[in-house]
Amino acid sequence: MPTITNRKERIEIVNKILIEISKRGRNFFAHADRVAHFVMFNGKLYLRNEYTEKLIEFSGTRHDRVVGWTSGGTLLALSSDFAEFILHGPYTNHNNGYGGLYCKAWGYPAEDMHAIQNLAVELGYLPEPICVSDEAAGQKAIDELKKSFNNGN
Repeated sequence: MPTITNRKERIEIVNKILIEISKRGRNFFAHADRVAHFVMFNGKLYLRNEYTEKLIEFSGTRHDRVVGWTSGGTLLALSSDFAEFILHGPYTNHNNGYGGLYCKAWGYPAEDMHAIQNLAVELGYLPEPICVSDEAAGQKAIDELKKSFNNGN
């Protein structure tokens, strides 16, 4: 896993993952020719909404009631994971619920999910790929990864 030392690098990583998500499956985070992306402005973190093109602030600690959000709870949780990663690093996938990049509820084909997950590993967002066939196994794998990460392994 590459060493990521600053917010600018983490924003670039997350934006590459958002582009990959937008090109696959149901094209989440994409509208017309636009893709949602994170930016820092005046010391605060924002997501530029792909639909409204408005900046949505993600600098606070609570992301459950984000003003201007248009994409539902699963993608809000994922975006909140991304925001935590950008602001604080290192492993934040699934901290805000729904399984993060291992979520089975997106309706994306398995090969698209694996491609997104593999890119996230390559870029240093995820520590290692998990290929699971059912949600219980996926949750168990996520819990084990979090435990090993928090123990410094």
